[in-house]
Amino acid sequence: MADENPWETVDLPKLDRLPIRKLSGNQVTTFFGWLAKRWHGWELPTLFFEVKAVTGCRLGDLCSGKTGDLHEKNRLVFTPAAAKGRKERVGVLPPDLFAKLKAMAGRVYLWESYADELPKYLKLRGVPTHRVNPAFDPGRLCWWAKDEVDDFNKAHPDKPKLKSHDFRKRAVTEAHRAGLDVDTAAAAVGMSPSTARGYYLAMDQEKAAGELAAKLADTLRPGKPSA
Repeated sequence: MADENPWETVDLPKLDRLPIRKLSGNQVTTFFGWLAKRWHGWELPTLFFEVKAVTGCRLGDLCSGKTGDLHEKNRLVFTPAAAKGRKERVGVLPPDLFAKLKAMAGRVYLWESYADELPKYLKLRGVPTHRVNPAFDPGRLCWWAKDEVDDFNKAHPDKPKLKSHDFRKRAVTEAHRAGLDVDTAAAAVGMSPSTARGYYLAMDQEKAAGELAAKLADTLRPGKPSA
């Protein structure tokens, strides 16, 4: 055992900040097309990721959603008990999406039919079903959703990698493009204002640099020495 910390005077390495991940409309279209073909038209996978994309919610929050969380005026409430941030948040869905979700919702959980319908669609894909657990569990649904994204990436090795969390980030980047202020975007998806502001600043950086150059370049440059 060392008598002192040999790393005490050693500076931590500097790491590059990764660029903001921006999920394009083409990527979204490709993913949902692949999903529908993969599951032979099974509505639940498409509906699940569509609700996630529209609300910008975390994966675990959506998997734990209960039927009682559906309220009037097309609202889906993420309760403190289910939300990672332990704070209630409301997502508002388009009327047609809300109607589909309400029609599919189970007795207790929103996605209960996943456990009942999964074997049928696995058989259509030629996948063995003898090890499928017939009981619904939000945790298993969460792992299934992550596996779907992983399998999509494996099927598209030449495309940029997709992460399930990218749908949440896209809600913020698209809010920026639509002209929503940063606090509104942060509140809508249940994100801290400082995190949302980081996305906004990253997207604004090039535009800001151009404006600064146009207005202040001559001022900032040193004056020419007199002859």
